[in-house]
Amino acid sequence: MTGIQFYLTERAPLVHGHLNCIDSAWSLTAIQQAEHWPSRDFPADYGDGTAVDCLSVDISEWDKPGILYGKTAKQCTREEVAREVWAQLKASLNDTGRPCCPTPSCTRGSWTRGWTGSAPRTPPTRTSC
Repeated sequence: MTGIQFYLTERAPLVHGHLNCIDSAWSLTAIQQAEHWPSRDFPADYGDGTAVDCLSVDISEWDKPGILYGKTAKQCTREEVAREVWAQLKASLNDTGRPCCPTPSCTRGSWTRGWTGSAPRTPPTRTSC
C-alpha cells in the first residue's frame, strides 16, 4: 500500500480518525494529520504557513481501473494519480450533492454533507513511494 498527501489550505470537517472509502475503485483510506498532533501548530510548524492540514490517502487497490482515466493506479503518472484520487474522494464523500464546505473540504454520512472544489494544484500534492 502506498499513497499521496494533499496539503490543505482549509480544514476539512471529516470523521475523527480513519476514513474508509469502501465504494472507491482504488479502495482509498485516509486520515487528517493535524488533529492527531494537538500540541503542534500545523501551519507554523510545517511548510510556509499556508497549509493548515495534511490529508494522507492510502491507495490499496492498484489493479482496478479508476473513474477518471479508466487506468489502474500502476498505469497512471503521478499527476494522474493525484487527480484520480481526488476524483474518487469527491465521488465517495459527496453523498448528498449539497456542498457545505469551502474548497477543498469534505464530510460524509452523519459527519459529512459534501465535497467541493476541483483537484488541487500539483503543488501541494506529493506522492510517497
